[in-house]
Parts: sequence; structure tokens; C-alpha cells
Amino acid sequence: MFNKLVNQSANVEIVLDSGTYLLDSLVISRHNIILDGNGSVLTTGKSGASPFLILIKGRNVTFRNFNMVFADPRRGDGIRIYDTKDVLIEHCRISGYTGKGIDIVYSGNVHVDKCNVASCLHGIQFWGGDAGKAPAPSSGVSGIRITGNEVKNIRKGGIWGSLGRDVEITGNHVSNCGDVGIDLERCDSSVIKYNNISGCKNGCITFFYGCRTVVVQDNVIQQQGVRGPGIKFYGSASLHNNIELSANRISGDHMSAIAFDARSANRIRILNNTIAGRFSGAVKAIDCNDIVIQSNIVKLVNSSIAIDNEGGSRWRISGNELLNTAEKMNPASGQINIGIRNYWRSAVFNNSENTVSDNKISGFTASVLEDSWGNMSASSNRYYGNVLESFYDNLRKKSDARIGERNEIRRSSGKRYDQSKIIKMQNGSSFKNYK
Repeated sequence: MFNKLVNQSANVEIVLDSGTYLLDSLVISRHNIILDGNGSVLTTGKSGASPFLILIKGRNVTFRNFNMVFADPRRGDGIRIYDTKDVLIEHCRISGYTGKGIDIVYSGNVHVDKCNVASCLHGIQFWGGDAGKAPAPSSGVSGIRITGNEVKNIRKGGIWGSLGRDVEITGNHVSNCGDVGIDLERCDSSVIKYNNISGCKNGCITFFYGCRTVVVQDNVIQQQGVRGPGIKFYGSASLHNNIELSANRISGDHMSAIAFDARSANRIRILNNTIAGRFSGAVKAIDCNDIVIQSNIVKLVNSSIAIDNEGGSRWRISGNELLNTAEKMNPASGQINIGIRNYWRSAVFNNSENTVSDNKISGFTASVLEDSWGNMSASSNRYYGNVLESFYDNLRKKSDARIGERNEIRRSSGKRYDQSKIIKMQNGSSFKNYK
């Protein structure tokens, strides 16, 4: 009866009397309809595995002001939008599903606004196909807007999707996810802005399978008590490219604030972010080239390496303030904590043509560690205009001139170790501090 009312009514807008409606599922397959629940509760006496609400092959559909909340888990998805365009889902409460709270599949121009999604397997998902495989001609989603929602207590992914273009994820609160918080997989021309994300096991904002042309801006990321990175670039056969991380505030206790898998990304810009807490480091990347790290403020407690470039070339690290507030590690123990490290990994990823300039670095045993040891002639890395407390250089055929031009070496207050001596590390490498 309810399905017949919705799909055969001549009315463009249907406003229900507020109340509780018992049904198994609702399928909307028509065009040009506004269905307003007026705060009604949709519930069921059955435990079928089909989605509770299905929008299929329709156009210009609005679904608003419904509560679809189950204390006991209901099998399947809450809302599934399939092959539908021009959809607005707003002011709905969705909870207690074993599948996705909201599932957007092969659809376009879909806006999910000011919904509350909780206690589902996934929160809000947009699905354009398997991002790990070659996309089919009919695959992809576009024009997805996910704005102002609260997504919490999700067993896997909070807000995530694949093969999306022109995706906007803004102003959401995402918390306590067993996998990732906000995640893009082989997406392009998209933005992630003004979100608050916390407590996500494998990263608050993550990228898989070669995303391109994405802006991540003005987000608040909190990873206290969670052993996961703030932002993570996961590796695959396709590189992430042309992504900007700017004006984000990232805090946490473990791992790196911004982490890259080996050979996962090129041409990433990390600009004007604030990173604080007990992260092991601010940025760690392996075999990634053309990274810009500029004008960030980093305040860490007992960090091991604040900015760690392993193997990457053509990095520009400039205008950053790096502060480690815990006691420096004692070199005699075979450990030192480092502000910026350039490290040679292989003949292919040889850590060359990097520029470190105009940074202020304090509180680390080694403000800068030049460790491009495999470059048997003088390294092409340049250091100039930095305010440092120390500079360490691997001793393999390196010149004192490597320090660069116009660096200022300052002594910090408090206890200092004798850094004028050659220091033997536990791995047998030798470094010298230039003062």
C-alpha cells in the first residue's frame, strides 16, 4: 500500500502525517517527487536482507525527514540509490544496518545533507565500480555532495567511495570508524573540506588506487588514542597525483600525521597545516617525488623524525617551523631524533635535487640529517636560510659546503649533548655534526 501510494500518486510532493509506518521496504522508481516524512519513523517486522529504501532509475527525487533506526541490526542497507540522477537525501536518521547506511551506486548529482548515520557496517558510500580493476565504460559516479552529516560508530568506512569525479565532502563530523574515516579510491577533481574526523583506525583521510586533482583543506583531524595516521596515501600500481593538503589541523598520539606508502604518490603539496601531539613524525614518505612541504607549523612530543624523505627527489621543504618539546634522545644510546632527514635508498630513488630552505627547527638531536649515503659524490641536495641547532652529515665523501648558504646554527637552552663528535649509530653508520 505504501509503495503504491508513493509511486502512483500524481502529487509532486507527499508529506506524511507524523507517525510510525510498518513496511518491509520502499522502492521509488518515479521521476519528480518529494517525499517528506515529517519526522516519521519507518520500521519493519521482517528481517530481510534487501535495502530498506531503494531509489532506482528515477530522476529528481527528494527524500527527507525520516527516522530509520533499529536497535537490533537489520540485514542490508538503509538507503540504496541506483542509476538515479538529481537526488536529495536530507535530515534523515539511519542506524542499525549490517550494510551501508546510505549507498550511492552508479548515480549522478546526488546530495546527502544533514543526515545522521550510525552503527552500520559502512556509513555513506558512493560506488562507481571496483577501483582496483580497470573501470568498465559504464562505471563511475559524479556530482556527489556529502555535506553536514554526522557519521559515527561505523564498523568499517565512514564516508568513502570509488571512481568518483566531482565529489564534494564538506562539513561532516566522522568519528569512531573501524577502518577509514573519509576515503577516496581512484577519484579525481574532488574536494574534502571543513570536516571534523576522529578515531579512525587506518586513517582519518585516506587515498587508494591513484587519486588525482584533489584538495583537502581546513579539516580538523584527531587521532588521540588510535594507532593510525591522520592522512594516508596507500600504494597501488597507480600513483596519487596533484593533491593539495592545506590549512588542516592534525593532532594525535601514534604513527605519522601524514604518511605515504612506498611509491604511492608524486606532486603532493602540503601547505599551511598545523600538526601537534605525540605522532612519531609529521610527514613520512618512501620513494615519492616532487613533494612540496611549505609553511607548516609542527609541534611534536618525543618525535623520532618530523619530516622523513626516504628516497624522494625534487622535494621543496621551506618556511616550516618544527619543534620537538621532549628531551632530545642521547646519541650515546645509538638513537637520535631528527627534524628533517634526506635519505638515499637506491640508484633509482636516490634522494637528489631536494631543497631545504628557510625553516626554523629546534628541540631535535639533529635539526637536519643529510643521509644520502649512496651518492658517492657530493649530494645535489641544498640547504640554505635555515635556523638550526645542529646539522649532521653522513661522512661518505661529503663536503662541509653541503650545509649550504646562510644557515644559522643556534644553541638551544637547557641540557645539550656533545654534538661536535662523530656519532656512531646502532646500524654502524657514522654522522658528523657541523657547527
